[in-house]
Amino acid sequence: MVCIFLLFATALSYLDRNAFSVVAPVIQEEFMWDNATIGKVLSSFFIAYGLMHLVVGFILDNTNIRYTYGFFVFFWSLSQMLTSLATGFKSLFMLRFSLGLFEAAGHPGGMRIISRIIPDRDRTLANSILISGGSLGALIAPPLMISLNNTVGWRYGFVILGGLGVVWAVAWMVWFRPSEEILTGKRGGKRILEDADKWRVILGNPRFWSCALGALLVIPIIHVTYSWVAIYFVQVWDMQLKVDLAGYLLVIALGFEAALYVSGFLVSFLSRSGMSTGVARKYVLVGAALFMLPVAFITYSSTVLMAVAFLFCLNFGRAAFNPVFYSFIQEIAPQRVGTIGGIMGAIGAFSGSLLIYLFGLISRDNDFQTPFILISVISVLGIVPLLLVNWDLKHPQPVLTIEKPEYDTVQ
Repeated sequence: MVCIFLLFATALSYLDRNAFSVVAPVIQEEFMWDNATIGKVLSSFFIAYGLMHLVVGFILDNTNIRYTYGFFVFFWSLSQMLTSLATGFKSLFMLRFSLGLFEAAGHPGGMRIISRIIPDRDRTLANSILISGGSLGALIAPPLMISLNNTVGWRYGFVILGGLGVVWAVAWMVWFRPSEEILTGKRGGKRILEDADKWRVILGNPRFWSCALGALLVIPIIHVTYSWVAIYFVQVWDMQLKVDLAGYLLVIALGFEAALYVSGFLVSFLSRSGMSTGVARKYVLVGAALFMLPVAFITYSSTVLMAVAFLFCLNFGRAAFNPVFYSFIQEIAPQRVGTIGGIMGAIGAFSGSLLIYLFGLISRDNDFQTPFILISVISVLGIVPLLLVNWDLKHPQPVLTIEKPEYDTVQ
């Protein structure tokens, strides 16, 4: 039930951020912006997302997760609703910036909760459930936002989507009431930190730096695809915000959804079949890279369906990477999962913001080949460092084990 709640929170997060990208061509036309200008607005979310990730993990690790997580969901939903009042570049930039600030708590908060409840061999699957909310939001965003745009307009569409998040925040506060160890990371009022949680150990840990490189190169790929795919189809294939475009975006998002569960179940299956968990995760990473590579050839597509297939494969590979990557983060410093997750999120967001802006700058002259080749190359480079680390080497981990009576306190 906790994972299901986290799934829906993530779905709302991605629904809110992707809704803007879906109607970006309409907003771009309304305000008469070129690709470079809309690229700046799209990147504002990730600038704030990255900045907040630098501190949000520390906040999540050192406060009551029930209140803190609910607070962030409520205020990102409010930011989405206020976007309906935007009047131009400055207001849209600041409102997207605000949305990015509060949405930064989504993944680090979910990782922190999962790391306290789920054993390591099933953590990849639990992360898959958490992250699948993102693909669920991405699946819903195109048809829902296009429908809202064509009926009530994009402004009222943002009000409706933000209202869903407010409802979630209220339900979370009413339902989520676990033990003190899960809520605050404390036992008997005291935090329990081992050697692995000390910063001098973390900064000397190859796992930390391999994840940092993975965050720098691979995390931004999903930010770019969600931000630019609709604009790509409008400008390259001369499509309109109609049912056919919504269908193509839905198919592409399905690639992300499918891979999440394939990745999680595959790691759990291989681990239970005798393969070490670390090796099982590496097999999934190699498969992920093989799926992302072909997007370099998207500009050779002779039909729109071929372009859809390339983007489907890119999303499939990128999604297969995510649950494994989250599992690696959760094993660096068990009592600082939120903080480490926040640092990785910040790296990915800053890198993503730069890549989104460069995508717009390069494609301003209708050159979409160069940025897609870049995405293909960095997808492989980001996975290599993670393959070089021994993830089966155990160190003392002060994981908070939850006895059955304590788990039953979740009402």
